[in-house]
Amino acid sequence: MPLDTVLCLDTSGSMANRGIRELKRAATEFLNGIEETAKQSQLKENVAIVEFGANTRIVKNLSTDYAALKKCIGSLSANGQTPMKEGLTLAMKEILEHGGVVNVNGLKLSPRIVLMTDGKPTGTTEVQAITEVLTVAALFGQHWKEVGLPHPIPIACVGCGDADRKLLEGIAKITKGMFTMVDSMEELSTFFRRQVILSRFVAQFSHDMSQLRSLLALQQFMRACGEAVEESEARSLRGLLGAMLIGAALEDSDDDDDDGDSKSYPTPPPLGTRIRRGPQWKWGDQDGRGVGTIVKHSDTKGWVDVRWDNGRKNSYRFGKDNAMDVKIVNEPRKVTFHEGVQVGVRVVRGKDWKWGDQDGGSGSKGYVYDVSELTGVCKVRWDDGRTNTYRNGAEGAFDLRVLPEDVSGLGTPSSSTRGKDPEECSVM
Repeated sequence: MPLDTVLCLDTSGSMANRGIRELKRAATEFLNGIEETAKQSQLKENVAIVEFGANTRIVKNLSTDYAALKKCIGSLSANGQTPMKEGLTLAMKEILEHGGVVNVNGLKLSPRIVLMTDGKPTGTTEVQAITEVLTVAALFGQHWKEVGLPHPIPIACVGCGDADRKLLEGIAKITKGMFTMVDSMEELSTFFRRQVILSRFVAQFSHDMSQLRSLLALQQFMRACGEAVEESEARSLRGLLGAMLIGAALEDSDDDDDDGDSKSYPTPPPLGTRIRRGPQWKWGDQDGRGVGTIVKHSDTKGWVDVRWDNGRKNSYRFGKDNAMDVKIVNEPRKVTFHEGVQVGVRVVRGKDWKWGDQDGGSGSKGYVYDVSELTGVCKVRWDDGRTNTYRNGAEGAFDLRVLPEDVSGLGTPSSSTRGKDPEECSVM
């Protein structure tokens, strides 16, 4: 008997144009992943589609006919308000009428609901709409017996844009599900992809409860599947899995985070350090055979997070398993005038600097390890080891400029640099 998943999707007017296109793409990729999992393992997955917007309906009942499901996804359009309560109610109806518990190697798994929205629920008043949604959510959680559910059902919530973060966190907490907020509609694909990998994790380790309980095992499995998952999200995914397991809770133990050993690992390189593939590299062409930057000291001992100059990001061993996937190099990133500040470049004070000697004094160099185009800021480590966040377009200001010797020509202007004065492009 397959695992049951209900996709409860916001197709209100705020999702029009780009939003609905990205939602369709992410949901289709999810179905592709589920279909591939079914081919590779004994764990098949029934999927149902519920939409709430101008059309609030069960688009497709629980099914393993993935071609038909994809066709239904392709037919979705965005219009109307955001009747979230009605959408969740239909998801419950689908589970009550067609859902069930799946047994995988003796493990009993409940269905799950994936709720995606980019807005706030609509109703007579905002307060009433929120109250009604939380009341319905409680029927999936502590009041599951009142509606005839055989067990609680966790809800995985993903919010985007103007979504009510507090509400979605509340739904996840009430149902013991999970919550994540994505910065853009494009990131929906990442969320759905990780839901697929969670199913694969269950299929592979259903015979071994110690592995299912291990946060480290989940993170390593995600990495092996090409997903660098931070500890906070790994805990959320494990929490969702724990809520799906009936009669076999996953205790929240921290003694597995370092794989049960007390081994000391090498001190990771400072943030902003430039690296290349090292002597024990085994990750194919993830690096594009180029240079990358240490952007985070991983939550798991013996690992570092790297963003490659080709844009990819992942975690790599820096001492774990006595292996060094990466090595330190002295190769500052070169950028064009129009590229401006990027991860891996060296920077000095810019035209709008107002932060005193935070940088260690005039002339000190910094190393950029994070850039957010969304918020217009970047994060820098200075020569003296201090780190901080600076404006890179936020408030119309540029606190930093790229070191002149790291600028290699003009390049192609982007929409954000076309027509700007050189001083405003933070490279001269």
